[in-house]
Amino acid sequence: MTTETMHNAVANIRDLVHHRCVGCSFGNENGLHLESDAADDGGVTATFQCNQAFEGYSGILHGKVISSILDGAGVTACLRTVEQP
Repeated sequence: MTTETMHNAVANIRDLVHHRCVGCSFGNENGLHLESDAADDGGVTATFQCNQAFEGYSGILHGKVISSILDGAGVTACLRTVEQP
């Protein structure tokens, strides 16, 4: 599966199944707006803009937010193994 195909599959699932997801949906104004993508080397990349709302201690990302990021990356990695028709 190409990186572009993977990106489209993740976007379609997000939009159809969990359009208010706190991790990846842009429809959730309080969410992370995490953008996960499959990398060409088989790994997963993710980006998001961190602000003070996601801090545990001052200037440090909260552990539960980190867990949510890892959860999203795990789903993207699993989807990468699914062959698209």
